[in-house]
Amino acid sequence: MASFFQVEGGLPEKHPAYILRRKLDDEALRVAVQGRLFQVIAPRQVGKTSLLYHLRWRLQEQGWRCVVIDLARLRNFRMAVWYETLGRMLAAGLTPGLPLMLTNHLTLFEYLTGEAMYECYGSPQVAIFFDAVENALSARDEQGEPFSDTFFAAIRSHYDNNPHPISLTIGLASAISPTHLVSDKRISPFSIGSQLDIDDFTQAETRELTSCLGRLQVFIDEAAHNEIYAWTHGHPYLTHRICVELERRVADEHLTAMTEETVRKVVQALFLQPANPQRKDSNIRHVHKMLNDLSPALQPIWKGIRQGQPKLYGSVDFETFDDLYMTGVIIKSQDGYLVIRNRIYAEVFQAREASDQVNASLAQTVPALEAKRKIMSNKQANQEQDVSEKTVQHNPWRSGSFYLLAFVIVVAALCLAILFLPWYTIPLLLVGGIVALIVIGAFQLRMDEKIPGASFMELMRLSFKSLPLIFRSTNTKPDPRGK
Repeated sequence: MASFFQVEGGLPEKHPAYILRRKLDDEALRVAVQGRLFQVIAPRQVGKTSLLYHLRWRLQEQGWRCVVIDLARLRNFRMAVWYETLGRMLAAGLTPGLPLMLTNHLTLFEYLTGEAMYECYGSPQVAIFFDAVENALSARDEQGEPFSDTFFAAIRSHYDNNPHPISLTIGLASAISPTHLVSDKRISPFSIGSQLDIDDFTQAETRELTSCLGRLQVFIDEAAHNEIYAWTHGHPYLTHRICVELERRVADEHLTAMTEETVRKVVQALFLQPANPQRKDSNIRHVHKMLNDLSPALQPIWKGIRQGQPKLYGSVDFETFDDLYMTGVIIKSQDGYLVIRNRIYAEVFQAREASDQVNASLAQTVPALEAKRKIMSNKQANQEQDVSEKTVQHNPWRSGSFYLLAFVIVVAALCLAILFLPWYTIPLLLVGGIVALIVIGAFQLRMDEKIPGASFMELMRLSFKSLPLIFRSTNTKPDPRGK
């Protein structure tokens, strides 16, 4: 079943899930019918494309010729192909049947001031909306050099040469700050365009969108609507994403009622604790990347906000705020502070702060643990070496004491027994001799108190390990220090 709600791309014109943000939509229409250049600069997935589609429809209702050009479709093209494809897209929307061949910014300027305005193609009132204009930065000419500045300069030139171009409206939508799009303000269209501020849905607008869940014909508690707004604070994508998941659960899991707890579980599963961390929500992943790409100068500001230390809007310059705002996380509150945009972002990135602290702690702890492990390893090695040395130093066969003499007597007795016993008893006698040798050595160690606290079995084990040294003991003088 196709989803009524949408999380990828803009909503098609006249889509019932499009929520009219009255102030924004009316201001966009007013600027457009005056033939003015305007721009919508805002983070990804807050409704820029949907706004352009809806504005195109409203202008077409008034007889305008309009086209929306998605520059993401031209990403990474070489200049010749880039302009050729752009020409086909413009001709299809404004001058159908015209074999338009654009090759550079000059031919684009000629088209905007020439064929595009011919009344033979329809209304003399024309609107061109360039969406995702940040993608122009990735295009290159045949020498591998960027040419986006000349593209934007061509748009600027149209308005510089026509102070009152009532018949042509151009709109630019971007998810990157204008200062990163065109460095030279003298050729930048963003320096003279009207800025349309796109805000999140109000609570009433969010309620209008979530009421579309009623199409699913299941019970929806009013608290569920309030809970969605409490988490998203009207963020368009996040609101749609929650609604898409609720819609899926009704279809696939036969959900029969939506409550405050239902919404909370959905938020946990989608954003806060996804079952597969490798499949994080696309918006969350994008915001992570934007935050990681912040300049070193902005990192302390973001860290302070993330730790609950709001910063006054007036304490930072415009470009600093712009870069923070374009991450999608930071907005200016009504009382003039820079704050995290909504509860979902707050909990996701505060959890990330805790994770960063844990990782930092581990980074300090792991070397200490590794050093401790090496110390313990060295200590164990030293202990093993000490035991080995004690095995040699406390060799019972070096003591030359009574028990060695007793052993010689026992062996002599066994040898005499061999002379009078059958041959097949010899192996038994040898084994018995070795056992006697080990026992006598253990007794010698016990009597000499060379290894205090050791059990008799341990002494026997040490005595056994020292057997190979028995023949060297007769050639080694005892250490006068008893070692």
